[in-house]
Amino acid sequence: GGTGGREGAWLPSGQGEPTSHLHDHQARAGETSKATVGGPTAHLHDLQYHLDEAAELLTKAKDSYANLQDYTAEIHKQVHVHGELDIDEHSLIKFQKPFKVYLKWLKGENDGAELLYVEGQNNGKMIVHKKVLFGIKKTLELAPEGFWVRKFSKHSIKEAGFGGIISMSCKQFEEARKNNDIIAVSCSTEEVNGRPTHKVAFAVSPHGKHNGYPCRSAEEYFDAEHFMPVKVTFWLWEDDEVESFTYNDVKLNVGLSDKDFDRKNEEYHF
Repeated sequence: GGTGGREGAWLPSGQGEPTSHLHDHQARAGETSKATVGGPTAHLHDLQYHLDEAAELLTKAKDSYANLQDYTAEIHKQVHVHGELDIDEHSLIKFQKPFKVYLKWLKGENDGAELLYVEGQNNGKMIVHKKVLFGIKKTLELAPEGFWVRKFSKHSIKEAGFGGIISMSCKQFEEARKNNDIIAVSCSTEEVNGRPTHKVAFAVSPHGKHNGYPCRSAEEYFDAEHFMPVKVTFWLWEDDEVESFTYNDVKLNVGLSDKDFDRKNEEYHF
């Protein structure tokens, strides 16, 4: 898809290996502080414009999520480490506020596994049905912050779905902006899966790792109509790790019922 609106103060590369983005960004980090046209103040004013634009788009996403009751989607998650594909999986998510989540893995290392987490139920545990030894499947009750989730994800189950991504992005962006740690930012309009989206991309300075920011840079596409993320990529601090999530077949406010989050649901295998 093409880009629209003003060009960013920095536009991350969407091409090539994920790590090429980092090398490109590091090589150009010095340039971002130089004037583009019309002297240094013009550039600073331009950067301020893009920071405001990115903040406005992230706030719209947060406000849209606040009005959402439930949703379903298919998630395609990929993780690259040192440029090599490490995780490639598809899963189905059902989510209802305040916090009920059902996940079923459709493809990947966890193929066929299911997870149910309802805040305040099941003694605070996740119910997980998965392969154990020799391909035998068992239902286990696990801590939401436990090893099994951490093994496959940098995130707790409590950060699953749209809410976790929007919350993390807004928090990092706001804190980094307040601390003058954002060294590059861009906004544009692009097409993802045939739908128009608003793209927000930003990078923080290298010392941001010590300020506790989850990622060194982020590239996020929000659907132009409903403002939920449809594709997000995070460049993490360690091992040149790059996490990406693409959301397909998104259905909002579908009216999910208690049965959708009941471990006794006959469609589930708990």
